[in-house]
Amino acid sequence: MSEKRQIDRSIVDQAKSTSPVMVLRHYYGGDVKETSGGRSISVKKVLRADKKPNGQWVSCQWHGEGIGDNIQLMQYCGALGFEDAVMVLTGQAPYMDKERVNRVANIRPRRSSQFSADNLALSDKRLSMPKFITDNRAGRDYLIGRGISLDTIRLCEEQKILGYTDDGVCFLGRDVSGTLKYIAHRYYTEMPIPDDPGETRNKKDAYGSQKTYCFNVVPRDSDKPFAAYIVEGGINALAVYDICRARGEENVLIQTTGSVAGDDWMENPITAPLFKKAKTVTMIGEWESEGKRETKEEKQAKTDASRKKVLEQLAEKLGVHARLVYPNRNFGDIADFHKAKGIEAGRIQEVAQIEELEKQPAIERPVRRPPVAIRRVVLPPRPRASPEP
Repeated sequence: MSEKRQIDRSIVDQAKSTSPVMVLRHYYGGDVKETSGGRSISVKKVLRADKKPNGQWVSCQWHGEGIGDNIQLMQYCGALGFEDAVMVLTGQAPYMDKERVNRVANIRPRRSSQFSADNLALSDKRLSMPKFITDNRAGRDYLIGRGISLDTIRLCEEQKILGYTDDGVCFLGRDVSGTLKYIAHRYYTEMPIPDDPGETRNKKDAYGSQKTYCFNVVPRDSDKPFAAYIVEGGINALAVYDICRARGEENVLIQTTGSVAGDDWMENPITAPLFKKAKTVTMIGEWESEGKRETKEEKQAKTDASRKKVLEQLAEKLGVHARLVYPNRNFGDIADFHKAKGIEAGRIQEVAQIEELEKQPAIERPVRRPPVAIRRVVLPPRPRASPEP
């Protein structure tokens, strides 16, 4: 359709006023709780949504950072584009073009009065993969430029936990059968966010990714002693793998969380039992930088609190107690710290030691819950599926 479609504001308003509880239960199950007669919804350790006097819903993350209205909430939980978000909430496309509305309604599951998790399962649980390529040269160059050794990269490629696209590197997570369940896409350069002029990003999870299966490296022989490490993202995981391998510790468990407050990985049937067997468990934190709305000290206090809550959950769910350590304060994260130790022509000249991290204690700061700040979060529509690498 060449001409721009006109938005039907009444349908959009309906989407913003519809209780998101059924969609949240699809994504978070029993962690979703309703209070105040259904006017407040919370997802334990994840988010909270409240119905305002004007009838519309507003959500924020657990530590207080704003998510926005219902449409932005759908984008936050399931990476749904604008049209799909409105469809999930109302069963209607958000356009004045009635022919378009009827056509969409005929080919999509009904999601109004007939809404159920089974309807969403037809599409939302299906992982949409980017177009993978076999040429790994640009991806390897990128990772080497981030301080990762070629040997570590090759090992991850052999384990089929790294993939490449024309514009980035993908960190992959699989279930016990080897089925791909999670894709964290890290772009080579900042990419524009569709429908959000001027805003960019350098990473995103593929639509339908299940954070239960966040990127991880498992021990080669779990019957032999091994240490376990927890980091937030894939680059940091490879940096830790490099450090451990350089110390002769090939047998190691490294788990990414997908986000600072993420704890779905504790349900992974592959790695959860391994954490119970690990001789030591260490979470490696990151240092925050100045933000647009808050100081780095305020951001650090919130992220520290989130990490400690995750470690509390780890102790509660798996009976595992972990240390929280940080790199030297001159570096934002362990990947920066590792790279700064010297990379030349893809070879590590000096290797960072985990013991150096342990000298940095977890900082203790009082956490002040800020007022909810609504910020616009717009994620792109689902990418077309492509064959698994």
